[in-house]
Amino acid sequence: MPHSYELPAEIDLDAVRTIIDFVRGRIPFSRDVVAAGYCLLGYALGQVAASPRLVGSPADPREVDAVALDTLDELVAEQQISQGIIPWALLVEWLVSKLLSELMKSSS
Repeated sequence: MPHSYELPAEIDLDAVRTIIDFVRGRIPFSRDVVAAGYCLLGYALGQVAASPRLVGSPADPREVDAVALDTLDELVAEQQISQGIIPWALLVEWLVSKLLSELMKSSS
């Protein structure tokens, strides 16, 4: 029997703020950061699945950080989503990388 799974239909701006604060070093890595990442990742994956377009990533990881943070800052400031200008695929890759990196640090 097939399952019907639901991804978040709306973005949680508190989760976005938590991720921004974590990446900028304002708060430490914690369960709340993982939960916020999970919420944001679920929403972003839903957007990628709904509109799968390849988005080129800058070669320099610092550029990816800047693009991702600028995008998240815009989301919080605007409090709305403009589907055409959000690089969801880039955000998914960036967020997974950040969370996995911290999980690996905390497990060693």
